[in-house]
Amino acid sequence: MFSLTRKEQIVLCLLVIFLVIGGVISLLDRHNPDLIEEFRVIPGTVAPGDSGEAVIPGKLDINAATVEELQTLPGIGPKLAEEIVRFRQENGSFGSVEDLCAVRGIGARTLEGLRPLIKAE
Repeated sequence: MFSLTRKEQIVLCLLVIFLVIGGVISLLDRHNPDLIEEFRVIPGTVAPGDSGEAVIPGKLDINAATVEELQTLPGIGPKLAEEIVRFRQENGSFGSVEDLCAVRGIGARTLEGLRPLIKAE
């Protein structure tokens, strides 16, 4: 038939191992979702410096959020959080989540990642 080099055999074995591990995790998640849920991190649920108490997950209102709260969002660091607050102070409340693209440093890709986590009220 065909022969594989030693490196190809190793790569093939690793692929099979990862495929099996993925299948086992998928089955566990399907049959016992609470088991895997413990290991998932939900962005924005715990702010930096919190005492570790869980926060009820919900969308963050970008019109009321502080710099610290904005930093809990993925991809939003201190400078970008300050830029969002500055923009809001200078231009008024965001009319919609899409208006966040007017802030320097936030593009369409960043907005798509934030969309499920934020609201504009």
